[in-house]
Amino acid sequence: MISRILKIMIFFTVAAHSSLTAKVGADLTVWGLIDGNAFRNYEAIQDQVVQPSFTLYYFRPFNNVAFRLYYTGTGTAFKNFPQRRFLYQTGGMNGSYSSDESRFSFYWGAELDFRDNEPAYAYYEYHQNSTYFNMKADWHEMTATYGGLSTLSRKYKLLPQFDFREISGFLRQNIYLPTRTTVMGSVTLGRKRFVETVLSDKAVDEVADVTDPEDSRGGNGRGNGQGNGQGNGYGRGGTIAAIPVPTAEIESVYASMQGKSVTRMQLSLRLAQSLTEQTGLAVEVSQNRSLSGQGRYLSYQDGGYEENDLLFDDPYNYDFESIFLELTQILPFSVQLKTGWQGWDKRYYYPAFDMEGNPVYDENRSDQKQSVWIQLSRVFPKIYLFQSTRIFLSYAGFKNRSNDPFYTYSGYVAMFGWQIQI
Repeated sequence: MISRILKIMIFFTVAAHSSLTAKVGADLTVWGLIDGNAFRNYEAIQDQVVQPSFTLYYFRPFNNVAFRLYYTGTGTAFKNFPQRRFLYQTGGMNGSYSSDESRFSFYWGAELDFRDNEPAYAYYEYHQNSTYFNMKADWHEMTATYGGLSTLSRKYKLLPQFDFREISGFLRQNIYLPTRTTVMGSVTLGRKRFVETVLSDKAVDEVADVTDPEDSRGGNGRGNGQGNGQGNGYGRGGTIAAIPVPTAEIESVYASMQGKSVTRMQLSLRLAQSLTEQTGLAVEVSQNRSLSGQGRYLSYQDGGYEENDLLFDDPYNYDFESIFLELTQILPFSVQLKTGWQGWDKRYYYPAFDMEGNPVYDENRSDQKQSVWIQLSRVFPKIYLFQSTRIFLSYAGFKNRSNDPFYTYSGYVAMFGWQIQI
């Protein structure tokens, strides 16, 4: 891994010296977090998390065309649960083209991503590739149209039943009013197709039960029950984690594997209003609808540190409405303040379960979530070799109410961040 990174750095450096207009740069960001509910479930386990991220890039302009190569490595480490740390690596390229009148612009890119976990949580590991092609048309000083297509293909290390290919497209219209109001309306359509055909919810019976001696938080899974995929579970307090081997399917975890492909549509309307030279307000409403019903999903496990991990909270598996409010204020000394609120109403296409793993009166899971936040940040000018330096300080509180008691929780995240550009 180290030799691969060194080769990338050498290549970027040589490429930069080959042209006076080329540039090699680097960004370093470090987040320090105190998370009051690190795994987003009823146990509300607190942990301290560090997330360093390093980006190395090569940029080259050619008249109306710009080209960029980049590599990013992001780590996530937990103080109390080192077995849950993981590394996310990305390598890619992108480019852009603008017409002479700058009326039409085109953007494209391709990327490879890899996630690596410790052995106890290796079922999160995957690699994926993605591409996109977007455009922007400035028809008039008061209107602009955006559109694009993207593809995504993902393969999991231990869960081939969840390998998928996805294609999505979006169209967005911006209107700029004389009142310093911007109106943005968009529609996104996506279709996901799973690679592997599964004929039964219990394709194989093999289950690997692994006890992690370092994981002493009381157990957060509802067990490996036998039967039709809903199971009876180990209940609360155990430290057993169900880890699938490459050919295994855990019956109580794979509650449904029948779906082969799913389609969804998301609509959003956003209004951004400049109140003063130093103050701005944004309001957005959005709606997500599945057009083909339920896909595949996991249950009985907590998610990874990413709250919207596709294994546990795939937007193809639920409908939602969301409201977003944010106020931005420029304070003295160029300090930027952001504060806001967001609410979601999510209705899943799969059952809610009690703490023993039994369906809750044949109800589908339903969540209502709220989040509030405040963030302070400041950008500092060039200091020695640093092109820019930015400091972040933020606090967010959240609450989720669900008819599935496992996902009824509240918590907070206090963060400090430091970003430098070389």
